[in-house]
Amino acid sequence: MGERITVGIPVFGSAEHLELLLQSIRWYTYKEDPAFDLVVVDDGTATKDTLAAEHIREVCERFGVSLIVSEENRGVPASWNTLTRANPDAEIVVILNDDVLMVPNWLQAAVFFLDANKDNPQVGSCFWQPRQPVPIEVMRSIIGQLAHTIYVPVDPLTNQPRQHNTIDFTEENEHRPGRVMAPCGCTFAFRKEAFDDVGEFPEHYRCFHEESAWGTYCARAGRLSFSLPYPRPYHKHGATFAREAATVNGSEIMQHSRKCYMEEFEIPMANRSIHPGPKHYFNYTMDKFFYKIPQTTVRYLQASYDGSPVFRQDIGGEAIRVPKMIPMECEA
Repeated sequence: MGERITVGIPVFGSAEHLELLLQSIRWYTYKEDPAFDLVVVDDGTATKDTLAAEHIREVCERFGVSLIVSEENRGVPASWNTLTRANPDAEIVVILNDDVLMVPNWLQAAVFFLDANKDNPQVGSCFWQPRQPVPIEVMRSIIGQLAHTIYVPVDPLTNQPRQHNTIDFTEENEHRPGRVMAPCGCTFAFRKEAFDDVGEFPEHYRCFHEESAWGTYCARAGRLSFSLPYPRPYHKHGATFAREAATVNGSEIMQHSRKCYMEEFEIPMANRSIHPGPKHYFNYTMDKFFYKIPQTTVRYLQASYDGSPVFRQDIGGEAIRVPKMIPMECEA
């Protein structure tokens, strides 16, 4: 390892989603994308299933991915901390759930945003807003199309012709970078200096709301998080519950994490919910911290189809067209 960008993936219990994710990364990484180190942390799979642990190792070897193995299950934020520290020289860290599928220009968008705002101390992190939940059967079908086709005039993710419409992020619409309290933990990126400034991911959360807590630490330190409206990866959602229902009490862990969050940031019971009912605690700390942070101007990007061919890294001799990134400025 030695690149300035680390892409890290924590995994526990199964390699099925991981393999699909790595295939989507391979398919949608272009020559013009910045170089990066790809690292997987196996968070103690061998403690419950040695065969699954071997499968994870085999998949990483097949894709040429660095693998860090934890001897015990320490939880998601501990894996994130390990991934963040995997390369001491990294400037940008990207964290991906294993149950996502990346899409064209996924890396360019985040790196462009963070590089363009590297001198802005109010920018803490960014994340790709995921699309609607995708069942595992659909994910397999998508990857199956990618794996057996050299050049695809129709994008198998959308079943639409490959095209890139110009998006103006300066207009008042859903394509502006969204100023949010905290990143979404399934796909997010940050500059290493923000991690060094704010501190590590809180490991006492184990799983769920760890990104909310860390995002609140960032906000409290004056570092904002932003939602990237382009591009939008696919996320299975709920994979922890679906895969590990027999061995991980996901509902209990989630409720515990929500309780920890509310108590840590002193959120009154009356402000816990934007929905009726005691179990919806998603108002977070908007009123307490978010609106006290000054507005900031951020540099974003406009995606425009420039028509120039770019040769893919993994399929020799076949051209594929990608959008050109144009810097824009807008108020967040």
